[in-house]
Amino acid sequence: MSRFDLRGLRGADRLRRIGFVGWLRVFGVMLWVVSLLATRVPDSTAALFADLALLAAIVVVPRLPRTLVPVALAGCLAADFIPGGATVLTAAATAFTLFIAVGYLYDIAAGVGLGCLYAVAEVTCAVWIGSSSVAVNGLRGVIAGMTDAARRSMEHGGIGALSVGAPVPAWMLWLSGLLLSLICNGFAIAFGRAARSGTDARDRAARAQHMVDRLTREQQLAHVIHDSVANDMSVIAMLAWRAKAGLDGNGTMSSTDGAGLGETLDLIYARSHHALDRVHEVIDVLDGRLPLAALEHGPADDGPDTGGDSDGTAKPIRPATSVSTATSDFTSQLERYMEDQDRAMAMLGLHGVSRVTTVDADPEPSPTQTVRCAVLGLVEEIYANIVRHAAWNDDAATDADPAYSLFVTVTATNVHVAEVNAVADAASAAVLGTRHGNGLRMQREVVASLGGALNAAAQDGTWTIAADIPLA
Repeated sequence: MSRFDLRGLRGADRLRRIGFVGWLRVFGVMLWVVSLLATRVPDSTAALFADLALLAAIVVVPRLPRTLVPVALAGCLAADFIPGGATVLTAAATAFTLFIAVGYLYDIAAGVGLGCLYAVAEVTCAVWIGSSSVAVNGLRGVIAGMTDAARRSMEHGGIGALSVGAPVPAWMLWLSGLLLSLICNGFAIAFGRAARSGTDARDRAARAQHMVDRLTREQQLAHVIHDSVANDMSVIAMLAWRAKAGLDGNGTMSSTDGAGLGETLDLIYARSHHALDRVHEVIDVLDGRLPLAALEHGPADDGPDTGGDSDGTAKPIRPATSVSTATSDFTSQLERYMEDQDRAMAMLGLHGVSRVTTVDADPEPSPTQTVRCAVLGLVEEIYANIVRHAAWNDDAATDADPAYSLFVTVTATNVHVAEVNAVADAASAAVLGTRHGNGLRMQREVVASLGGALNAAAQDGTWTIAADIPLA
C-alpha cells in the first residue's frame, strides 16, 4: 500500500472519529439542557458561570479531545463545590458525556484508570469535604426517604418518638457512593468502547476492501497489458522477422517477397500504434486521469486495423469504443475480429481456418459486457499463442493442412470455443527467450469467475484448447 493511500485512509479514519465525537457533543448538549431544566435556574453568578463552563467543555472537547477531556473532568469536580448543589446535575451530565468520549478515544487501561480516579475523587469530596455528588446525594436522599417513611409508619402505629435507626457511617456512604459512581462511569466508558469497536471494525473492513479493490485493479491492468500490449508485441516481432526473411543476403527485397513487404510494414505500424495507445491508457489509469472501466472493452472494437488505404498508407487506429455501445451483434463482432486476425496470421505465413456458428440461438443472444470481454479476450489470447507456438504451414504434414483451426459456437446458454494447432518443434527466432504461460492462466481465472471452464493440453505435437463460457 502506498504512502498516499495510507494517508488517505488515516484522514478518513480521523474524520470518522471526530464525527462520532461531534455527535457525542450534540448528545451532551441535549443532556446538559435536560439537567438544567430538571433543577432550577442558577441562583448565583458562580452557578451560572459554572453551568456555562460545563456547556463550553462539551462543545469544545471535539477540538482537542485527548487534551481537553482530563481538564473538563477536573472542571466537573470543581463545579460540584458550588454552594447549594445548583450545578450537580449539569456536572454529572457533562462527566457522563466525557466518559463516553474517554471510552471511545482512550485505551482500556487509561479509560478504566481515569474512571476510577474520578469516582474516588468525586465521592471522597462529597462525603468528607462537603462538595456535591449525584451518587452521594442520591444515596443520602434514599436513606432520608426510607428513614422518614419508617418514622411516619411508627408514629401511625402509636410508637411515638422512638428513634429510628442510627446515622449511616461515613465509610459506608463513601463505599456505596463509590460503587454507584463506578457503575455509572463504567457504563459510559463501555458505551464509548463499543462505539470505538464498531468504528475499528468498519475501518478494517474499509482497509480490506481498499486492498481488494487495488489488487483487482492491478490484476485488470495486468490483463490489459498482457491481452493487448504483449500480444501486439508478439505479432510485431513475428512480422518483423518475416519481413527480414524477405530480404536477400545484400539487404534488398527479393522479387517474391517484396510485393507484400509494404502491407507487412503497414500492419507493423498499426499494431505498434495500437499497443502505444493502450500503454498510454494504462498510464492514464495509474495517474487517475482515466477510469479503469474505460479499459474494459473487447479487442473487436479497439483492435488495430490490419489493412491499408488504397494509396498504401496505414489506416488510422479506430478509437476505443465500449462493447456495450457497439451497434453490431455479438456474433458479428466475433466474425469481424476473427477475419481481421486471420488476415494478420496469413501475413505471418500462418494460414488457418476459423468459423463462428450459432446453434439453437433464436433470437440472437445478447451477452453482458463482461461475457463479451471474456470471449473476445480469450480469442485474442488464442491467436497470440498461435503466433508464438504454432508450426508453420511449411512444417505441416501437407500443404493442405491448416496451421490452426478455431471454432466458436454460440448457443442460447453458452459460448464454446475450441482451437487445435500443430506445435512447432522449437520456438520461433522472433520470440526466442521470452516468457510465456501467464496468458492462459489469467484467461482461465476470468472464465472460472463467470462459472465456465477452460482446458488446454498438448499431446503428440498437437495443442488443443476448449472453453465453455455461460452467457448469463
